[in-house]
Amino acid sequence: MLNYANLNDVEFEALCQDIMQRKLGIHLQRFAPGRDGGVDLTDDAALHNIVVQVKHYMGTSTSGLIRSLKAELPKVNRLKPKQYYICCSKQLSDPSIAGLYQHFADYMDSSWNIVTLTEIDNFLKQQENRDILRKHFKLWLDDTGILNELHNDEIFVDCDVLMADAEVKQHRFVRTAVFDKALDILEKGRTLCIIGDPGVGKTITSQMLVLHYAAEGYRVRYTTEVTDLNSLKRNLQADKDAKEVILLDDCFGQAYFEMKSSQSTELVSLIRYVRHHTNKLLILNSRITIFQEAKARQRILNDSLEQKEFQVHVLDMNQMSLEEKAKILYNHLAFSGIPKAYFRNIQKDKHYQAIVRHPNYNPRIIEYVCSPSRYETVQAHQFFDFIYRHLRNPQQIWADEYDDRLQATDRILLQTIYSMTKTTVSADLVHRCFVRRLAELPGIDQTVDQYSRSLKRLNDNFVRQLDDNGTLVLSMLNPSVNDFLDNRLKPETVEHEALVRSICCEKQMLRLLPRKELLQYAVELVKSGRIDSFVFDKPHHKGRFIAHCVLASGLCLEQHREALHNLLGAPSDSDYWCNVDAYDMANSLKMPEFWECYQLKSFFQQEDHLYRFLCHFDLDGIVQAIRSIDSYFQEEGEAAFFVSQAEDALHRVFSDFGQVDAEKYVDQLDPFYEHSASYLEDFIWESITDEMRYALYQLPEKFNHLEAHDFYDEIEIYGADEALENFYSYWDDGESFHINESAHGVMDPVDAIFQR
Repeated sequence: MLNYANLNDVEFEALCQDIMQRKLGIHLQRFAPGRDGGVDLTDDAALHNIVVQVKHYMGTSTSGLIRSLKAELPKVNRLKPKQYYICCSKQLSDPSIAGLYQHFADYMDSSWNIVTLTEIDNFLKQQENRDILRKHFKLWLDDTGILNELHNDEIFVDCDVLMADAEVKQHRFVRTAVFDKALDILEKGRTLCIIGDPGVGKTITSQMLVLHYAAEGYRVRYTTEVTDLNSLKRNLQADKDAKEVILLDDCFGQAYFEMKSSQSTELVSLIRYVRHHTNKLLILNSRITIFQEAKARQRILNDSLEQKEFQVHVLDMNQMSLEEKAKILYNHLAFSGIPKAYFRNIQKDKHYQAIVRHPNYNPRIIEYVCSPSRYETVQAHQFFDFIYRHLRNPQQIWADEYDDRLQATDRILLQTIYSMTKTTVSADLVHRCFVRRLAELPGIDQTVDQYSRSLKRLNDNFVRQLDDNGTLVLSMLNPSVNDFLDNRLKPETVEHEALVRSICCEKQMLRLLPRKELLQYAVELVKSGRIDSFVFDKPHHKGRFIAHCVLASGLCLEQHREALHNLLGAPSDSDYWCNVDAYDMANSLKMPEFWECYQLKSFFQQEDHLYRFLCHFDLDGIVQAIRSIDSYFQEEGEAAFFVSQAEDALHRVFSDFGQVDAEKYVDQLDPFYEHSASYLEDFIWESITDEMRYALYQLPEKFNHLEAHDFYDEIEIYGADEALENFYSYWDDGESFHINESAHGVMDPVDAIFQR
């Protein structure tokens, strides 16, 4: 008999679903748990013509199983199905089966409605049902007997370490679409290179592929010693007729970088040999960083890839379904011996949904948090918080790669990107700043293109290259990389101090320096003239930066007059404008020497410069700006001009302020009262008009003629109905996300795994 203990309860239910669908010739659905209860599978979630109850009770006594089944009768009486079936993972005696049949006789045609483990095993052994057995990978491996042959030297050549690991991990393995895609590639082309980020499952996928082919009668050859591939190839040629699968684990590791070009040729020769022998298969796996470096260093390998002599398959968590992620999580929980109290904490409030939907979800994190040595350090009620904390800041995922795998120049390039952005940044700007930093470091070979080499190694691992309207930009591959570097490059660490010393562009300064130090640093750059050696993303950004600095600090340097004029007179939608703190700006604009140095009065009286300047601000900012320059427009003609320009700008700013998404205000409502959309709109209207009246109240006397109602036509409130619907849904569910279920209660696939 097959070892059904290898299946967790979710996997056993999925097996029973496949079996009963085949037996009954109908489609069965999983049903959402609720007040009806007593349903695992049904033909119709509304009518319940057929109901199947599944019990995976291998670790429970027969008497315990029977008691549990008999306790289902009140639920079945409420449902009143035409046919009721039981599937259980126990071998029951004839008297036990007869007793159960009598208990449910009103809903069963015969005792054959009770499907025991004996019937399940016999069903799967039938040739016409082998497709179901193969679908359930763990059982199929057990059926082939290959798990008992893991240490057979005739089948697994030099595989002790690999297969010992596979023996442990096979319980946690989930057969995903990625695995099936890999099988398809191997069957069509016989060679496959699996690459991916640290922890996404390259090794376990490779191991299970090897077990799959071992079960198909292939001899397995495994090695990490890529410097002696010629010997491996001779062994393959010695038995040309044998079916063999070769796994080169971490095939582009550090040993590969020490290979001579002739040894690189041996790897490509091995790839070509396998492609031309239908009874041979080759699986390689590598981290993306290392793979990129290998391509960069070894032209023959890159040429082989371009000629499609082997296919690369990238393991990407973003391509994995939520259901597959949930199965991986559940498997790790089920086979780690986790106490029930910890599991209930994951079930509570559907915490599992937040885990599988997290952008940093990674099987390595799941394996880490499900290890008893780690989760035992927290109490059961803290378990979800413990997992989520690691998802937010997954240090363990990147630490090994960053410290042990990356070269010094790779780390410098990664730090350079980090020092500039958390989103995207121009690749050209990164290049210039990277070169500047390398120039200051000893022991770096400046005669080679270190930037291109490092970028190739980091590409699609730590870093992603994107096309932004024809401009090449860089970003971190995954949010967790930034999380890792946030922790690694904390202020006052040696690496952070080195980054600060090497600041050579505006973006780095804004990102690395705390606000209290930023202005002083910038002023010193401008005063000393060191700003001339700074690197800027675009040519005009230098003038913008200088103007920002003098406006925020009150620095008076005539040579920067044009730069300040360009900033103040730029259209409000132009990236030429850099928002200056309104209070810093007000202090500068109050200074007579500042007005004289930059000849601001004549500047503001030209064209629509004053209007453009004032339009840059929000409601609070424009009030500060008007108050700060009011004293410079006292003469009658000047005052009229000033008021006219300012009033036009106020209409523009009030109009922007009055365009309101109701979502921004809805959280101020009391969720325990039912409010209408009109109530919410009235509430928002009152809030907006109060702020408008207060803003006008603060303006100088010249503007006393303005009334708040002069600006009410600018107010437009939208989205009240949708905002209220989302608001009350949130409070009703206690969730910030919602699980889609049909009107008949068919279960969300992730809920089907955890709500049992």
